[in-house]
Amino acid sequence: MCLPFDFDEGSNRLVGARSVRQIRMSQFQCVLSTFYCFAMFLLLAIGGLSTTEKFQASPFFMLNLLACIVRWSNVIGNDAIQIINSFLEFEHSTVKAISSNTGTTPVAKAMKYFIALILISLRIISIMQMTLFLFAPCTVPFIVSMSVECRGIRTGLGPSRWIGHILDTWILSHGCYSAAIPVLFVLCVGIVCFLTYFDVLTSYRRSLRLITFTHMASCIRLYRSIHLLEKSFNAFLMQRILPPFMLTCIGLQIMGLYVCIMHQKDIPIAGLLVFHLLGVDAMICSIFTMASLVHTKSTNVLEMLGRTVAGIGKNRKVVRRELKSLTVMNLKFGSNFIDRETPLNIQSFAWNQTVSLCLIKSGQGIT
Repeated sequence: MCLPFDFDEGSNRLVGARSVRQIRMSQFQCVLSTFYCFAMFLLLAIGGLSTTEKFQASPFFMLNLLACIVRWSNVIGNDAIQIINSFLEFEHSTVKAISSNTGTTPVAKAMKYFIALILISLRIISIMQMTLFLFAPCTVPFIVSMSVECRGIRTGLGPSRWIGHILDTWILSHGCYSAAIPVLFVLCVGIVCFLTYFDVLTSYRRSLRLITFTHMASCIRLYRSIHLLEKSFNAFLMQRILPPFMLTCIGLQIMGLYVCIMHQKDIPIAGLLVFHLLGVDAMICSIFTMASLVHTKSTNVLEMLGRTVAGIGKNRKVVRRELKSLTVMNLKFGSNFIDRETPLNIQSFAWNQTVSLCLIKSGQGIT
């Protein structure tokens, strides 16, 4: 019910939901998540929390904020399912005609396990969150922590607090699973698809003993088809998904590591496990290492095709002009793109900020 589309078994494609109730429910959940994040922000900004409490609450706020921002892309348009369907159609009509082992590459297998690990960890986070409420019901920045009982105005928490705990867990769960469509099944799987397509193109070229104009035309046509997918892929991700995803993952990694290092004794064991799992989920930043390979492999493919032109007898000039019109592919965020230095810069920034916060805490005694 948290997604406004379904899987059509007849066509093996994603289609918009036909149930008005399902569409309205997904829209309601998006609006609810927005107000929920706004309430969290007000608590962090003007709630009178100590610095330690703000650091402990920040990872939960950033996780909910990322889910809130990304999941809106499922409601305001059908770009996500169009991109997924485009990849499915391209593989069915083009790639399988050249190669039949696109889903068995080491990169594809690694991505399957990676996505399974993330989905399992999201379930465990929800369980650990409820366990945390058993030992520390006033944990910030959740709903019960905003009540007058937890703010010290009154003492004692009644059974009604479980309504707030269940609502907290429900909002986080459906938010993360809804956001998983653009992040896991568009961004992560899309990157693996591009890398696989480049491998297919390279294998096809190497399987040809005698290179003719027709063979080169087929390689160029396949590269241009992949480029069309890359254009629609970037149009969806570069403005709405990648910028908040990068910023939030970096923030989660910084805050999660800082809390695990400096506040182990201040948090119940269930809460500390949640922070460890958030740190594991923040490892999804490693996807940028694979994203940088799109730029690298695209460059290698163009260089390979350029060297192949020398073996063509007729129409060599035509092929050279065709190759000059091809451009290198890459994944864009804003006005920049991800290259091989981007993952290292992200991790260096995250570790530097974590160490700086730990040194400030140790040297100045933040409370």
